[in-house]
Amino acid sequence: KTNLFLQMDIEGAEWSVLLNAERDTLRQFSQMCFEFHMWGPAQNVPAFAEVFSKIDQDFVCTHVHANNYCPARLGNVPRVMEVSYVRKDLVKVKEVDNREYPTELDRANNKNAPDLKLSWWVKV
Repeated sequence: KTNLFLQMDIEGAEWSVLLNAERDTLRQFSQMCFEFHMWGPAQNVPAFAEVFSKIDQDFVCTHVHANNYCPARLGNVPRVMEVSYVRKDLVKVKEVDNREYPTELDRANNKNAPDLKLSWWVKV
């Protein structure tokens, strides 16, 4: 294993890249940060589930933030999400974070619009 860092913001192409990524390739990264685009369309649910299942095999989600440049859909489900992960073998203590997001450390992407609340995140 190596300790590479991955940051991916490729405007919707992340889904196909991750669907086609080998598990061994992903495990070379100690941390990964994604900006997931087009969050929410019903026709993409199987792809979303497959991508997150693949990531969840070896990584734990450490932070989420909704990008507020696009309006939320289906109530408060953002169209763009920023999600950070750490490889599980590097995590010694795993605790459920029941805080609502954004936290005091987050900042709105669009300073002229309110940040999107993710109170539903801890219930998923």
